[in-house]
Amino acid sequence: LQGALDAPLSEAGQTATGKAYSDSVTQKTRVQVEAFYLPEASSPADGRFLFGYNVTITNLNAETCQLVSRNWIIKTPSNSRTEEVSGSGVVGR
Repeated sequence: LQGALDAPLSEAGQTATGKAYSDSVTQKTRVQVEAFYLPEASSPADGRFLFGYNVTITNLNAETCQLVSRNWIIKTPSNSRTEEVSGSGVVGR
């Protein structure tokens, strides 16, 4: 995603360690998401598989910016399920 400062650009895939990731740049703001499986919180026998997400937002602008709201669309390929999570600002650490 080098040089992608003005035009929207995205890529997604899987890391060498098997983690799913997304990397997008829009209006000089980069959003990177890495998803990971939480085996201790999952119960495969009950069909429950939980995942965690690390989101990194990098301001590539000379100006400051602030995250005032969020809207994540989470897609589960195995069952074609889509979940939307919206809210204000940052939740978590």
